Amino acid sequence: MLALALLLLAPGFGCRQAPLREAQPWAPLPAVARPWFDRAERHRAAGRTDRAIAEYRRVLREEPAHIPSHWHYQDLMRSQGRDGEVHEEYRLRLQDRGGPLEWCLLGRLETNPTLREFRFRRALELDPGFPWAHVALAGLLRDTGQVGLALEHQEYALERMPDYEEGFLDLADLYRESGRWQDAIETYEYYLERVPDDFYARECIAGCRLRGGDPDGAREAYREILADRPSHVESHLGLAAIALGERRRNEAAEHLEEARKLAPGQPDVYFNLGILAEELDRDLETALDHYRRYLATGGDRRFRANLRIQRLEREIGEREGNE
Repeated sequence: MLALALLLLAPGFGCRQAPLREAQPWAPLPAVARPWFDRAERHRAAGRTDRAIAEYRRVLREEPAHIPSHWHYQDLMRSQGRDGEVHEEYRLRLQDRGGPLEWCLLGRLETNPTLREFRFRRALELDPGFPWAHVALAGLLRDTGQVGLALEHQEYALERMPDYEEGFLDLADLYRESGRWQDAIETYEYYLERVPDDFYARECIAGCRLRGGDPDGAREAYREILADRPSHVESHLGLAAIALGERRRNEAAEHLEEARKLAPGQPDVYFNLGILAEELDRDLETALDHYRRYLATGGDRRFRANLRIQRLEREIGEREGNE
């Protein structure tokens, strides 16, 4: 398959030795706090940050161990630039209580990866089976490129928190980043049984099928997404990749032009248009323009783009010298 297909999927601690135990994703909310949490979630979704923060604080006064409220509250405080304030709040909380939850919550606020890891591992020293510390450590390990270790921690946590929906999306991403396409597909599908409207997971299934050597399955998945959301740029790019791999030039061009109309600033559109012009049309000047546009719009595959640009400039120069 042409190189365009590779653009579409733009993640020895013995954690399994810890004692198996059942755990809830978070402390259950008292009935009185449920309306406060629901309001906080609505305010957060609508961008009403101050009102969301106030409601999360209200929830946490009633149930101090409700982890979703902690995490959303922390993230909103940091989004307002109140990093020092929220860090001090959770430092005092750790000083007051000192349990694995408090070590884990403070760790989320650290900007130094080494200090973050220290706090998460301290939580596990206090309780080796504390699932949220495993989730937090999985995220840190993933960010630092240690996907295999991250998988161990994420799998361990979800064995103990089977109702933690977002955790299965993270697990699927880790499988995808490990190249375990079928495991990723099955986990995305499991997640979609619970959250059926998540287009990100649907897109990832299509991408995993393509990368896993199933272009027909990928084509079907992308078309199903477009049936529900015709403006889904990534699905147009995916269908273009499949068409180019099968050398169906006009179909590829149609999807790429549609993607460009929908997202004129999307860098991958231009890289893929460059591949079409270079490898199918043999229009070197047009390909060169597209690769340059890819870099100008902030594309992150700069090394690959520059290699193609240098090659094309050389070929164009040699051709002109022979004329």
